[in-house]
Amino acid sequence: MLRAHRHRCTGAAFLAALALLAGCNGPAELPSSPVRPDIAGGKPAASPSVAEASPAYGYRGDIGKLVTITGTGFAVGAKASWERNGVPDPEVQVVATQFVSSTQLVATITITSGAALDFYDIAVVNPDKKRGIGYARFEVTNAILVEGASLIRGANEAGQFVGSGDFSFFRLADGTLELLAGGGPWGLSDDGLTVAGGTGLSAASGDTRIWNRVGGVWQGSTLPQDPAAVSHNARGGVASDPTTGAAVVIGGVEAYPAQKGNQLSRKPRLWLASGSGWSRVVLPSPSAASDDIVDDVTAGLVAAGTGGGQAAIWEPNGTGWTLILLGPGSILGLNRAGTIAAGMSNGVAAYWRKVGPAWIGPTLLPSACTKGVGVDDFERIFCANAVVLPPYSSADVRQLRGFGETVGRANVEAISPRGSWAVGSANEHLHGGYVGAYWNIF
Repeated sequence: MLRAHRHRCTGAAFLAALALLAGCNGPAELPSSPVRPDIAGGKPAASPSVAEASPAYGYRGDIGKLVTITGTGFAVGAKASWERNGVPDPEVQVVATQFVSSTQLVATITITSGAALDFYDIAVVNPDKKRGIGYARFEVTNAILVEGASLIRGANEAGQFVGSGDFSFFRLADGTLELLAGGGPWGLSDDGLTVAGGTGLSAASGDTRIWNRVGGVWQGSTLPQDPAAVSHNARGGVASDPTTGAAVVIGGVEAYPAQKGNQLSRKPRLWLASGSGWSRVVLPSPSAASDDIVDDVTAGLVAAGTGGGQAAIWEPNGTGWTLILLGPGSILGLNRAGTIAAGMSNGVAAYWRKVGPAWIGPTLLPSACTKGVGVDDFERIFCANAVVLPPYSSADVRQLRGFGETVGRANVEAISPRGSWAVGSANEHLHGGYVGAYWNIF
C-alpha cells in the first residue's frame, strides 16, 4: 500500500522559510503587487486642470465646431463637457473629445439655437474619474468680429459701418472694406454717401473731415472751421433726411486754449447742409471757460452732449438754440424724435425723457447697463454692454456678449437709427486686445 508522506527539502532553514510555495528546486518568487493606474512614481496622479479654450467663443447654431482645450493632466480617454451652474448644459453638446497630449484636447461641439448667451465652464474628466474645471472659459456670443478693425464708430440701417484699425474704412453691407484716406470717421448718413469725422482723434490736434462717395469713389475734404481753434472734429454724429437718407446736419467740437493751464476748452458745433456745401453753427456754452461737446444730433436739429460737466440738450428756438442743462453727467445718444436721451449721471447709466416742453430725469437704468450709448426709434436704450427695453426694468435687459474675454467684453460705440445694428469693439485675446465688432440682435 502506498503511504503518503511529507516531502522534506534540503537547504538552510531560513531558505525554507522563504520557500513557502516552492519545491526542492529552489525558493519561490514572491507575488508581485498589482499596478494601480492612479499611482505614478509613488504619488497619486494629479487631477486635470483646464487653462483655456481656443476659440473661446461660439455662436448659436454652430455644428461640429472644433475647440482646442489646453491645461494639464489630461489622460487618454478624457471627456470634456460644457457646464453651467455645475452641471453639463444640454444646449452645448460635446460630440467627441480627442486626446492630443497631457496638455491638450480637441472637443467637437454643437451649439443649439436655444443656447443661453452666457459664459460656460469647461470640465474635463479622466478615466480614473478625476475631474478638472475651467470656469467661464467659453462664451456663446452674439458679437461678430470685423477682421482688420480695432473700433467701429458708426452704422446705418443698410448695415454699412465706418471705423478704423489697420486703416480708416467704410464697410459695405457685404463686408467689403473701402479705404477712407486722411482721417478717422465717426458717423455716416443713412444713404451711405456721406461720412464725417476728423484727421485727429484727440482734442489737441486734427481738423474736421468729411468724405462724399461720388461714382463709387470717396472724396475727402474739410468742413468750415474757426482758424482761431487749435483743433476741430466732426465726431458728434450725422443726421439724415428721413425721406432721402442724405446727410443734413453733423455734430462736433472745436477746441481752444483754456484760459488757465495748458488744457484745451472744447466748444459745441453743428454743420448744416447748405446747397452743395456746409455752414458752421456755434452753439451756446455755459461759460467761456467750460468744456462742452456735442455727441449726437437729430435731423430736427436737436443736439445732445455735455456742457460744463452737465448733461446738455440744445434745442432750436427759431432764432438759434437754447441750452438746457440736466444735472451732472453727459448725454451720448438721442432717438431720432429727439424725445429720449441716454448717457451717464454721476457715473451711473441713466436716461432723460421729454414730456411736453420739459425734460424729465435723470432716471437710472438697471445696474446691468454700464453706460447709456444710444436710443433707437422703438425707445430701446443701448448700453455699452446690453440693450434695455421699455419700461427699463432689470427684467428688460438683453445682454450683448463679447469674444470670450471675461474682462472688457462688449463696448458699443453707436447704433443704427432703428436699432438693427450696434457697433463698437470687444476684447479678444487671440488678436491681442480690442477688435472691431458689431451686433445684429433685432
